[in-house]
Amino acid sequence: LHIQNNMTDLLWVVVVAFFIALVLSFAIGANDTANSFGTSVGSKVLTLRQAYCLATLVETCGAILLGYKVANTIRTGVVDVSVYNQSEKELMIGQLSTLSGCAGWLMMATLFKLPVSTTHSIVGATIGYSLVLRGLNGIRWSNIGYIDSVHLEDCKICPVAYVLPKENEQPLEKETEIEDERIKNFFKPETKEESQCIKLFNFLQIFSACFGGFAHGGNDVSNAIAPLISIWMLYHTNSVYSDDEGPTIWLLLYGAAGMVIGLWVLGHRVIYTVGEGLTELNAISGFCVELGSAFTVLFASKLGLPISTTHCKIGSVVFVGLLRWRKKVNFATFRNIVLSWLITLPATGLFSAALVALLRKAL
Repeated sequence: LHIQNNMTDLLWVVVVAFFIALVLSFAIGANDTANSFGTSVGSKVLTLRQAYCLATLVETCGAILLGYKVANTIRTGVVDVSVYNQSEKELMIGQLSTLSGCAGWLMMATLFKLPVSTTHSIVGATIGYSLVLRGLNGIRWSNIGYIDSVHLEDCKICPVAYVLPKENEQPLEKETEIEDERIKNFFKPETKEESQCIKLFNFLQIFSACFGGFAHGGNDVSNAIAPLISIWMLYHTNSVYSDDEGPTIWLLLYGAAGMVIGLWVLGHRVIYTVGEGLTELNAISGFCVELGSAFTVLFASKLGLPISTTHCKIGSVVFVGLLRWRKKVNFATFRNIVLSWLITLPATGLFSAALVALLRKAL
């Protein structure tokens, strides 16, 4: 590929972007990849090492086979790149700031064992640099609203998929009072599933976890690689309108490798939060959590829509927990997770905005 002369002075941006993209991929693996197999580990269907091995395989396959569609949406769907025509250098440092802001926030969240939304992190960081460089001009607000709203769909799936008898807290009239203890016990949510029934779901949960990992690889590797693809294209073509996709498959593999390394090194921190910190899970409930969230993410990936796999998984775990053991949902942990979600977008946006303001002075 021919490199335009006036872009060679930004070779350092490309080099740094590759390093930061690897760090971001590492952080995604440590934080977000854990979502796919956390419930399987929490329900004791898989050991931690078995989960790591399966995640390595399915996440990589998902990234290669599905990753490009979502990467293209992240690259062009949040910000209208045409507003940077003749200002390609600014767009390059903006994308570098996006990578840095998202990577820093995800690493911090992982150290605190909080599963946060990688998608919201990358969107927040993208908005942050764009506000500094172009103000409100060029931000596709309608697309951002659509991205943020889709993660609610998983709440419609999982409760329906796992309907269990639960306690009726409304007082009953005397003439309808249940006196037989055997009938009463049937309606208690604490009723334990038969062990043989649970064993039947072991394989199904492993399958659904792999399904979720495949969907996650296709959706979330794009968060690390989309800004890198953009920087690579700008450096080699010096145009925001270029259709040259460059070595996309190799860049997706690069991102998948970083995710796998992050999972093996730090994935256990968030895996235990998702699998054990929110509620008690077994193979049956874990299967329903995995399947409901996986269908949501896979459907979104096929549409090229980046959504929060974290929101899908945590929402599924909490709703299933409420249906089964209302008093056994750890709302203190859930509160901390929700608070981290609320500050994700502004935190990454501020970090990215501050960094791009500094880098712009270096141009």
